[in-house]
Amino acid sequence: MNLTEIRGILFDKDGTLLDFNSIWVPAANCMIDKILYKYSKFDNTIIRNKLLQSIGIEGENISGQGILASGTVFDIADAFANVFRNEKIEVFVKDIVNVVSESLSEFVKDNGDKVVPIGNLSTLFSKLKNMNIKIGIATSDTITSTEYCLKTLGIFEHFDFIGTSDGEYNPKPSPELIYNFCKVTGLKEKEVAIVGDTSTDMEFAKNGKVGLAVGVLSGTSNLEQLKKGADLVYSSVNDIVKENALFPVKESLYFVK
Repeated sequence: MNLTEIRGILFDKDGTLLDFNSIWVPAANCMIDKILYKYSKFDNTIIRNKLLQSIGIEGENISGQGILASGTVFDIADAFANVFRNEKIEVFVKDIVNVVSESLSEFVKDNGDKVVPIGNLSTLFSKLKNMNIKIGIATSDTITSTEYCLKTLGIFEHFDFIGTSDGEYNPKPSPELIYNFCKVTGLKEKEVAIVGDTSTDMEFAKNGKVGLAVGVLSGTSNLEQLKKGADLVYSSVNDIVKENALFPVKESLYFVK
């Protein structure tokens, strides 16, 4: 693949463009507070820990393969429902979906200071636009939260496509978001690069048969996890454009397949 043939980039959001820990760990605890209040009426430490573990949080560690890192609100709700059912507490997944979705949206809107970018995104996207690169986002987050985060960071206007996973599209690793990005931009799949921080993003790229799968180490996955499915791995999105070239082989490059 000639890297100059890449004409569009579909970015993951959390862990790729936004610092994952700064917003999603406190957000997860916030939604668990509300879930516990609704179903157990008090803060049950044992159930709280099981709920955290069910979405991939163990103490201070977040699994790059866990639901919080790459799942949707529906995946989170299913995981929570299973925990409550194992504790013999009757729950309804639809109710949990509503609580999770609402609490996450509220948390993000009330905590704009926790929406922390990974590097200088305005400069990155300005460079990409000057190179006539189409820009999209493919995230497991909701549309409300995603748009708020992008607007808070002042980069919303750079995006040609915003794909979320709250019902309109099948979530990653289904390639549906890639196909819709191509439909909106007029690009072919082979002209698209996927940039993300999890193995789900790399599988997403493979399923969509895109031109390039780029992993970044700024999120929840390590080099060993990413390079199994990536063509390139960088420290962060800030390293993908240097000296007006797209995806150059620089000192920041960790792996070339």
